Amino acid sequence: MIRKFARNISHSYVTFAVAVSVICLSVGFVLIQRDNAYYVKGQRAAAGAEIRRTANELREKLFGMGLVAERLGTLASSAEGVSRDDLEQIANQLLQHHGEVISVAIAPDLVVTHVSPLKGNERVLGTKYWQIPSQFAGIARAFRSQAPVFVGPITLVQGGKGYILRYPVFKAGKYAKAGKFWGVVSIVVSERGLVSAPVTDGAFMPARLALREVRADGTVQQNLFGDPAIFRENPVTEHVSVVGGHWQIAAVPVGGWAASSPNSPWIAAAVGLVTLLLASAILIIRHYAVKSHETFNVLSHAIESLEEGFLLFDRDNKLLMANSRVAEYYRIPADKLVPGLPYDEMVRHAIRRQSAGEVVEGQATEVLTSDAEAERMAEAEAADGVQQLVDGRWLKTSNAVTPEGYTVGVRFDISAQKSAQLAAEAATRQQSEFLSTVSHELRTPLTAIAGRAAFLAKTHNLPVSKKLMAAIQKDAPDMAEIAQLAQDQFDGISGQGQRIIAASDLLLSLVNDLLDWAKAEGSELKVTPEVILANDVAVNIVDEMKFQAQAKGLSLICMCAPARVMADPARLRQVIYNLVGNAIKFTPKGTITVTVRNKGQRVIIGVEDTGVGIAQENIDMIFERFKQVDGSDTRSFGGFGLGLTIARKIVELHGGRLTVTSKVGEGSRFEFDLPKASAAASAAAAKAAAKAEKAAKDAAALEQHRSDETSLQSAAS
Repeated sequence: MIRKFARNISHSYVTFAVAVSVICLSVGFVLIQRDNAYYVKGQRAAAGAEIRRTANELREKLFGMGLVAERLGTLASSAEGVSRDDLEQIANQLLQHHGEVISVAIAPDLVVTHVSPLKGNERVLGTKYWQIPSQFAGIARAFRSQAPVFVGPITLVQGGKGYILRYPVFKAGKYAKAGKFWGVVSIVVSERGLVSAPVTDGAFMPARLALREVRADGTVQQNLFGDPAIFRENPVTEHVSVVGGHWQIAAVPVGGWAASSPNSPWIAAAVGLVTLLLASAILIIRHYAVKSHETFNVLSHAIESLEEGFLLFDRDNKLLMANSRVAEYYRIPADKLVPGLPYDEMVRHAIRRQSAGEVVEGQATEVLTSDAEAERMAEAEAADGVQQLVDGRWLKTSNAVTPEGYTVGVRFDISAQKSAQLAAEAATRQQSEFLSTVSHELRTPLTAIAGRAAFLAKTHNLPVSKKLMAAIQKDAPDMAEIAQLAQDQFDGISGQGQRIIAASDLLLSLVNDLLDWAKAEGSELKVTPEVILANDVAVNIVDEMKFQAQAKGLSLICMCAPARVMADPARLRQVIYNLVGNAIKFTPKGTITVTVRNKGQRVIIGVEDTGVGIAQENIDMIFERFKQVDGSDTRSFGGFGLGLTIARKIVELHGGRLTVTSKVGEGSRFEFDLPKASAAASAAAAKAAAKAEKAAKDAAALEQHRSDETSLQSAAS
């Protein structure tokens, strides 16, 4: 872009030189054009005469052939038909006037029965035209148009190439209409006999001719003679209507149209000499002008090489130069970012491209047009001069005014630094969220453990303990009462212990989630796949969690087909347990269904509930660490929000994919796939299981034998 600006400035110094040269050359051009016009006019007149001669010759030649074909057709369609003598007599008359005719043939039902002269055309007899596609095409065209057709050059049956006049013959029908198709009359002309050699005119070299047939709409039907490229060389043309078609003849000199007359070089030399003298003087001036711009060009190239965007405005805030980085940053087309562009107009255009006002499918939304709005938007960037572009990049802007009153602007791409800053801020926020979540979730079970332990530490202060002591200290203790109070004491202590165990289990589950997540984050989470029955794992989990579901009034069912998979048993159990646990947690009422089904080489495992559901905009969020749809500290459902993150990682380590479909208020379905165990792997697993079972039975039998021996020895002693 800078190079273009420099050229524009440099060109202003040569405008005068160009103007003077153009005037001189224009005068010479007019003189040469007039001389050439007279010369070319003579050439075209000579070419026109040659075309007219050729056209008359073609009319005469084809008229005669047409009469012969028509006469033969009339005889053929009559009751008597055409005899060999009739054909030879008519053909001889045609050959006497037109020696270029090779043969005349008739073909009833498209089979050649007569040809004249026979000598040299013996191979034509018996020809079946429908067996020769190149010949049959012209006959089909004549049949469709019910008019004679002239085709060629094509390969002839008798050898060589030539042209053929196809005259379709129809039996007479009713009411002067054509009746049944009888056959075709063919007149063959040699390839060189269609157009005779052009004459030589003294004004130019012999002409090159081209001949083609055109349709009524002007399109080309076929090229008959000569090079078709002649029609693109500004030829002299003539139209000829013959044998039911329209032909166009074109002619150009053999050497092409003369570019100039013989006098043109002398005129050009005189004009060139005058132009050279004037241009030499002006080029000397231009040389010194270009020298004065060399420094500017070096500076311009240096600016263009900058990685930063550079802008320079004059005292009137009109653009003087800008490098390509500016156009790239602000998405301004190069044809808009040109010298003389006002600053406010550039700002408006940049805002249009950066805002939602870009053109979409030919329609533009509302854009900023007023100077006030442009000024307001230009000043809307941050106080530190940092702005974000629509493509996500960040720019640092810096503007300064030179002593001469020019404004220099530099735009730095600080995307990397800004990304690092945002990443650091996100990491800080994430760390805070992590600590807050961990503290909140761990505090609940720890509080329960501490509270219950405090009760156990001071059991003597409990009401039941005091009653027990009072009953014991009576003068006449009631043992039944003491036993009942002791049992109440034991039940109370056991209940507190059970609550401590439940809180400890919850705490252990949270810690395990943290450890699994840490392994997943550090790529240390491993799986050891083996052949297992996925349906057995699912059934066992359903049996274990059925009481938990029933406690909430939920129905937990399993619809599992037998399916062997390659999976880590513990990790598979962890995934299904997590999904079922989440379903119970987020389902206030209804049914939870666990399914296992086979699908090709994969096994699909799903958990479907009738719970609260998940909004579409939150689908991706639930797989993020420490995330629940309700992210507040007082959220209804506990947990770190790591379960689905870990489950997805485990499924991916097995080569599967965990997906979810959900609708708010209707429930969710989580589904993942695992590779089906191969037949060989299943057989090996079954063999290993049988071997292990046999070893266990043998060990049990040995142990029983030893026990029996010990018993006998004891009895004997």
